[in-house]
This record gives sequence, structure tokens and C-alpha cells, in this order.
Amino acid sequence: MSLRNAIYPVVACLWLAAVLLAGVAACTSDSETATAPEQEGGAASFTFLNLGVNTPLNDAVRKNLESHLGDGYAETRAPVDLTLRPRGLLESRIPKLYALHRRFISDVGHRVEHNITRITYRYPRREGTPFVFVRTVFSNYNHLPLYFRITMNEAGASVVEKLRDKYGKPDTISMPGAEEVFHWEKNGDALVVSRMTNRLGNPEYDVMFYFVKNLTDLLATEETERLRKEEKLRKAGETAF
Repeated sequence: MSLRNAIYPVVACLWLAAVLLAGVAACTSDSETATAPEQEGGAASFTFLNLGVNTPLNDAVRKNLESHLGDGYAETRAPVDLTLRPRGLLESRIPKLYALHRRFISDVGHRVEHNITRITYRYPRREGTPFVFVRTVFSNYNHLPLYFRITMNEAGASVVEKLRDKYGKPDTISMPGAEEVFHWEKNGDALVVSRMTNRLGNPEYDVMFYFVKNLTDLLATEETERLRKEEKLRKAGETAF
């Protein structure tokens, strides 16, 4: 075994302790901050790279993400997908999240785009970091985070232990297709980690951060916007004749 391979798990573990859970010092200016203050008595919800439920997307946040994940691809309108592997996990084991997911999609399979900003980092690997894929999703109305989707390599094992230390004992879910599934809830939000084996036989971890109130606020705002547009069209039709 090379020296580089031997020290990689140690480096990854230290990096996770310093960044993934505790957060990082964000780039800020006088006019904007990268993070929102924590509530008295502890964090309001779950955090990733110092981003939490009350952290609006701004230039400082973008720079913070780029400094750890590299360049990302941003889309300003896109579907909302709250599912994670293995297939059927939310539907059969976490029905509250599945019901929320259903509210964002079409019953007949049509593509439904929402007023969001979705930033995808497909190759975010850095020396000593566990990330294989990262996607951060924010509302375009209030710019708050909706959900984060992350895939990690075998270093995800240390992530689970540190999540236990920070958020307490999770609910453990049995699910065909996954070796382990862990589920935390905090102030209405949810964090789910699913451990599987990839096609090469190596451990792989899917992680989803769900900011539930922000998701439901997006649905409510979009419904208000839809009704407003319908009323505008109705009035335009009445005055046309």
C-alpha cells in the first residue's frame, strides 16, 4: 500500500470533522454574509459546508461552495426531486417526505420545472475529501436552501459517526438494496443517509438534507403566483369583449 493511500482515510476524517459538520469560515463582505446566525441553544437545523436552513444564496455562499467543490453548473429553473437511492426508499419507509416529493411532480409524468436555482458539482473531488457528487438547491423567491443531495465514497463511514456525535442517535431503517439507512429529524427538517455498494463493490453513501419548511414555503408561493396569473388572465378576458 502506498503512503498516499495509507494516509487518505486519516486526512478525509480530519477534513470531515473540520468542514462537513462544524462548517467553515465563510467569505463575507459588509453588505452580505454567507451564513445566518444559529438559534440560541444550538443550530436551527442541519448544516453542510456551513450552509443551514436560514442561509440565503448569495455571492459569498457561491464562493464558499466553489472553494471546496470547484466549479458548479447552475440552472435557474429545474425539477425538484426529493428521492434517493435505493429506489422506493421514501415511498415505503419515510412516507411524509414522499408525500412532499409528490407535490412537486406531475401525476402523469410530465416534466415540472420550479422557480429554483440548482447548482450541481459533478466532479467535486479534492485531495482528502469524500465527495463524488454534490447538488445544492435554493428557492428563487427567498433564496433559502430547499435540499442538498450528496454522494460520497467509502469515507462516508466516518461521516455517519460524526453525524451521530452531532445530532444524536438516528432512526435506523431496513430497506432492500441498502446495507444501512439512517434518518434524523431536527426542528421539522430531515437528514437521510443511505449506505450501498456500488458496481465496483465499494461502499457508497447517498445523503439528503431536507429543509422541509422552505420546501413547503416554495409550494405555497408558487400556488399564490399561479392563482395571481389566472386572475390576471380572467380579467383580461372579461375586458376583451
